Amino acid sequence: MKERFMLTLFFQLLYLEKQATYVNTDGRPQQTREALSSPGFSQDDWMVLRALSEEIGSPLPYDTIEELRTRIAELSPHLIKYDFIENSGFEGLAHQPNGETKTNGTPFSENVDNFYMTDAVSRNSHIMARCTRELNPLK
Repeated sequence: MKERFMLTLFFQLLYLEKQATYVNTDGRPQQTREALSSPGFSQDDWMVLRALSEEIGSPLPYDTIEELRTRIAELSPHLIKYDFIENSGFEGLAHQPNGETKTNGTPFSENVDNFYMTDAVSRNSHIMARCTRELNPLK
């Protein structure tokens, strides 16, 4: 039995090169606009998926980003409420005490000695080392 595999590479645009909707860690939808033009013949992610859907014989019914956003609004209306955090229903549960709430008096200690020098680039930077010494001489 002969197996066939197809390798497909999707080259995505940088976030600066496309219009997009992101949801940040707070759950707040945010919309971006193009800040830079994309290089060469590159296309937005949704255009690539639209073209791929045509190739496999099941074309998606979206020809513009506005049509796509309209469909997203129909399916997930909270994604078009930009800069708004929708309640999840778990807010009251998150603030209720859960078991023992007393501490034993042990002082908190810092897990990271110097946060600004935790990555390799910063540790090899003379300027970051100097800034760290000047801003926090105890570390």
